Amino acid sequence: MYLDNQLLEDYLSAIKGELYEEETIVEREEHIGGGSIGAKVASFHGEGNKGKTTGREVIKRVKKTDSALFQELYSILESEQAFSYYEIITPDIWGGY
Repeated sequence: MYLDNQLLEDYLSAIKGELYEEETIVEREEHIGGGSIGAKVASFHGEGNKGKTTGREVIKRVKKTDSALFQELYSILESEQAFSYYEIITPDIWGGY
């Protein structure tokens, strides 16, 4: 099976308006840890909180393969009902195209 990659990218960019080679996915995780401090002196009561935030950031670069691009184009065309399925081709159907 032959797949014209350039034509596939041209179709997708014409439909979507832009086409990115790589997509960046950023995942962030934050952990908040803390403790509390309390003190009592005669009639004075005090309390405080101490917190610490630690985080982690993961950056993933995703490159779409030709198969993924084809599936994206196919899904777009299928959602717009741009396909017609026939079990047999009759002269009437053939002449309509």
